[in-house]
Amino acid sequence: MLHLNLNNLEELKEMHFKAVLGHFNTQSSDVMDMVYADVIALPGFENYPRATRTGTEWLRDFILAPPTTLNIWVRTCPSLLKFTFFKKIYTTRFANGDRNYVDTSESYNAIALHKAMNIRVCPYCDDQYLYVVTKDGHERRTSEFDHFYPKADNEFPALAMCFYNLILSCKTCNSLKSTGRLGISPYEPDIESQSVFSHDIEVGVNMESVRLEDFELTLSACKGMTQNNTTLCLNDRYNEHKKEALDILTNAQMFDEEKIAEIARMFPQTDIPTLKERLMGPSYDRNRLQVIHMKLKKDLIGQ
Repeated sequence: MLHLNLNNLEELKEMHFKAVLGHFNTQSSDVMDMVYADVIALPGFENYPRATRTGTEWLRDFILAPPTTLNIWVRTCPSLLKFTFFKKIYTTRFANGDRNYVDTSESYNAIALHKAMNIRVCPYCDDQYLYVVTKDGHERRTSEFDHFYPKADNEFPALAMCFYNLILSCKTCNSLKSTGRLGISPYEPDIESQSVFSHDIEVGVNMESVRLEDFELTLSACKGMTQNNTTLCLNDRYNEHKKEALDILTNAQMFDEEKIAEIARMFPQTDIPTLKERLMGPSYDRNRLQVIHMKLKKDLIGQ
């Protein structure tokens, strides 16, 4: 639903790769050679020597493979994605509480990545907040790192630590998805254009007179978001927010451009964008991935 176009994406990728590389370098030569052989068997690694492990670029190319490459591997050679080395890192180190780490400097795990991403909203649904909290001296996440392509042994365990296969999500979305598949990843740039919220109230109707029971809120989806909508039950979940949607529309009608301009003349010390936020709530551009339901608001009133 929301595009993960993070400002610090390159830094996050580098942090992730260096942690995985650090762990890999602690392995025996036999293990290193085995993982190397498994990885270079995949399409795209034809230029790496078959007999001799060399450098670390092959590992970078694998761990940071873009969504398009992951999709190609899943579609064309799923049998080559059964090796479990990276799944073991995920389950025993990356996602195993706040006292287990991927890297030897003991600084990188799921909690560290969650914090570094600096987002507070589930990108799958834009309906749940994500937190790191402290309880009994331990840090805990209210989030999950969903595997866009499942990490089960009979699915794609090899992709368990691939950066673009790890989607920070709420527990609700992760539970509904379970080991199933979705149609589009939040890392795909066109995800936001593949769904839109709409309502059934005619233009010109006084929104204050509309009864909640007469108001219909719909999430229409196409392409990959069709599967996301179905699997994550987004339409049903947003039906619980009809009153919020109606309030958004009522507020927008009450404070139209003319009314906001009139108020701005009364308070010249306040600029119009700030005034709009005070009257109509957070703006999409400044608050997406920080405040829930920003897409709902943008689709309904354009801001």
